[in-house]
Formats: sequence, C-alpha cells, structure tokens
Amino acid sequence: FMPRMLEEGKYTLYAYTDKMLSYGDTNVFVQPIRIRNKIGRKLEAEALVSDTGQLVRGSKVQVMARVRESGKLAKNVDGEYELTSGGETIKYGRLSTNELGEAFINFTYPKLADEQSLKVKLLFTRGNDYAEHSLNLPHEGNPLKVNIHPEGGQLLAGVGGKVVLEVLDIHGNPVETELLVKNTGQLVSKVKTDKQGIAIIYLKPETGSSYTVETTGKKKQIIPFPQIIKPAGYSLKLYKSKEQCTVTVYNKNQSGNALLILRSAKVVLWSKLITVTPGDSLNVAVPVADFPKNILSLSVFDQDNKSQAERLFLNREEEDYKVTIQTDRQDYGLQKKLTVTLQVTDVQGNPVVANVSVSATEKYRIDSAAYRNILESWYYRPFGRINENRFLSVKSATELDGLLMAVNWPDNQWESISDYVSRGPALQLEHTDGAIGQVVFKHHPLFNINSDVKKHRKIYIQSVKNHGSLSKVIQGDV
Repeated sequence: FMPRMLEEGKYTLYAYTDKMLSYGDTNVFVQPIRIRNKIGRKLEAEALVSDTGQLVRGSKVQVMARVRESGKLAKNVDGEYELTSGGETIKYGRLSTNELGEAFINFTYPKLADEQSLKVKLLFTRGNDYAEHSLNLPHEGNPLKVNIHPEGGQLLAGVGGKVVLEVLDIHGNPVETELLVKNTGQLVSKVKTDKQGIAIIYLKPETGSSYTVETTGKKKQIIPFPQIIKPAGYSLKLYKSKEQCTVTVYNKNQSGNALLILRSAKVVLWSKLITVTPGDSLNVAVPVADFPKNILSLSVFDQDNKSQAERLFLNREEEDYKVTIQTDRQDYGLQKKLTVTLQVTDVQGNPVVANVSVSATEKYRIDSAAYRNILESWYYRPFGRINENRFLSVKSATELDGLLMAVNWPDNQWESISDYVSRGPALQLEHTDGAIGQVVFKHHPLFNINSDVKKHRKIYIQSVKNHGSLSKVIQGDV
C-alpha cells in the first residue's frame, strides 16, 4: 500500500531478500513505476514506419502511431514526439490522433554516419493517463551484425548439423532479412530470418571449404564463418517431442569415454558415461520429463573433462500443474463482496498443495500482449534483461528453440566453472532483517540497512559420479 500523501511521479520499485544483497545487482528485481492519485482509462500506443523502404538518408519518411483507450482506437488524444540520434535531439513536435486513432510524423531522414541511426520517442496523454512508445529507425547504411551458431557450439567436418543464423541491427534488435549462404562463392542456401532475427539451416561442412553469409539489400555484407568447423571432437543433435528427448552424439577421431551432463543454470540434474566408437554415433535417451519445466543444458565432455558441445533447450512446453479460477457470480455491483475459488491440480487432475499469490486489478489496466507471469520471468532471468525480453516475445516453440541455440548462460558457462580461479571468499550478509527505508519526496529512495556483516568460508562442490577426477561430492565448512 502506498502512503496517501505520496506525490505523483515516476518511481523505481526494488524487491529483494537479505541473501540477495550479497550478490550482484542482476539478482535484484527492479521495476520503474508511475504513481497517480487518480486512475483513468488505460492508454496504449504503437508505432510503425509506413514504408521501410523510405529509411534512406535524405528520403522522406512517415511514421504512423496508433493510440488505444481501454482497448479501442482513440481519437483526439494529444501527444508529442522527439527524434534523437546518439542522445541528441534532432526534431521535436506535437501531434494528435484523428478519427481512426492515428497520428502521423513526417520528416526527412538526416544525413547520419553509418554507425549512427534515428530513434523516435512518442508520448500521448489524456487526463491522468499516458502512453509512451519508442521506435528505432535504422537507415540503409547501418551495418548488420550477423552471428553464426552451430548446434552445440561446433561443427565436425563431414558431419551434418543445424546452424542458427542471427541478424541484429546496431541497437541489438532482431532484423527480418534475406541471407545467402555460400561455399567458395557457390550458393548453398537462401533463407529469411524471422521476427527474432533467426534462421536455421542444415549444413554438412567439408574439410577445406570456405563458407560465408551474405546480406542482401542496399548495403551488402559478406561475413565469413568463424572457426567452428573442427577436424576432430564430439558434436550433438537434440531431438525432442512431448513424450521423450533423445540426443545423438557423434565422435570424430576422439578416443576414450565421453560424459553427458544435463543441468539447469545452477544444478547438475543427470549424467551418463558413454562410449562412442571413433567415426560412429550413439543415440541416448535423456530423462528430461523427470524434472520441472525449465531451461536446461545438455553437454558432452571428453575424457579430459573438457566441454566439447553444449545445447540449451526447454525441457517441456506445459507446466506440471493447472490453475482454475471461479467466481461465485458473473456480475457485481460497486462495493460488493465476492468469493473466488482457486483449484490447483497436477497433469492427471489430482489436487495438489500450492502456494499462490492473488491480485485484483482493473480490467483494462493489464496489457495482455506484454503481461508475463513470475515463472516466465524466472525461466529466462539467467540470460540478462536484454535477451529476456526477446524470449518473452516468442510466439512458437520453434522460435524459442532457435533462440536458445543462439545463446548461452552469461555467468554459468562450463568454461567459467571448470576453469574457475578463486577471487577470495564470498561475502554473505546474515540477519539483516530485510531493508528498512522510506520514499523521500523529490529524492531518490534511501535505504538504511542495519546488519552484522560476517564472512563465511564454505565450499559446495557438486559433481558427477565415476568420471575421472570428479568422483566425489563434498559439502561443508572448511
């Protein structure tokens, strides 16, 4: 509950536990909020370029904005806009929506350098409500960033596999465009990236080949493949259905045993020692259905405990439970009490014990297109806030899988774990009794934390069984 005397304005909401204070700020929930004394009817704004072919330096450009009020297109909504480049304002103006809820911005694209681009910011207001929107406007000279990600991280010469092609603009936003994959100048594949900037091809590379990716359009770019085609090693292919998950491990000129490891971002869940004859492959069933829904990693290690290939994936599409909500009536008058019945069941329909959080809000205050629940945020949190937004916008399982093949866990890669060098004991704050503070008018929030700082020296080593030197599990004080 907010104090009644709290002034209107923009604030920042922080949520964390005393344990989270010991670690980086990425573990703290941060959400900008706006506080108003009166609740109006919700405004929503969107914007697009009438013709993306106009995004050429020196050409006339038209941006169309649409404003909705409580879900319906709204007329006579006043607004303002700002065209910026590199933080500098190039043009400012005012606008208002017409009978169709539309407003237009017309301008000539300025003569910017290749590494610069435009951004339009819009703000619409009516009464106590407002809607903000921003749109990046790259021009024809902006270079595209093309990333090439083979499934598992590497390709073996003579062994076919999936390759993800990812295209981003200079702001890191995904780009829909056409790509040409060539081998020594000869066309191998012609593909188009999706709304996530992702395209998937199947490639069987040969030793000595020279692969490139070409962008099309007014500014052609030629990007050579990185050093991802190896003459020897292990590679993997993942096959997943609703019922089961199978991995095919290929061995090219590697001796000794290999190890499959299934893990989440924090915990090793399953492992299996395998033997794959050099020049052959092996299919292994992976028990992903035994674990709750989550983003998991499957890796193959060689006999020297080095990760040869790693692949991220979502182990299941459905949750382990179903929540139903039922009210005692369909309609209610003002100030009337209501009874809500919640039921939580497992996939078989059996009732289960659950902790739930319940909130009530005005019907049109939630943007259904952007709303996400806590679990969805939890699945994608390890990827950082920028990639998290991309994951939350995917529309299909295929889009999600392609995006997962193009990323890794920034702070939880095997290299940072197996090659870890201690930087000193971890600092852990105990018995802080939470954070105590207040919102000070016209100032930043001040947090007055009373705590006893104690240094703890604990070691937690979790490893897999019967594999080389990683054969023990140690936990305790040192």
